Amino acid sequence: MLDRAYGRGPFSHPSCLSVARQLQAEVGRWAARHRDDDVDERLAARRARWEEARWQVRHVIASEPNPHGDA
Repeated sequence: MLDRAYGRGPFSHPSCLSVARQLQAEVGRWAARHRDDDVDERLAARRARWEEARWQVRHVIASEPNPHGDA
């Protein structure tokens, strides 16, 4: 999904922020295409983008060390 979302070759180095934005957009498009018939397309995309952003933040918090120690 990352290759398709960002659309770059293997030797480019996109910023973390641009990758996060592109993945959120791709997840939103996927959710809009695969939504239930009774759910609004924009609402499904917005919810999916929010959940992707929330997952990204939780993943970074869980995987990166605290720069200020164990305060």
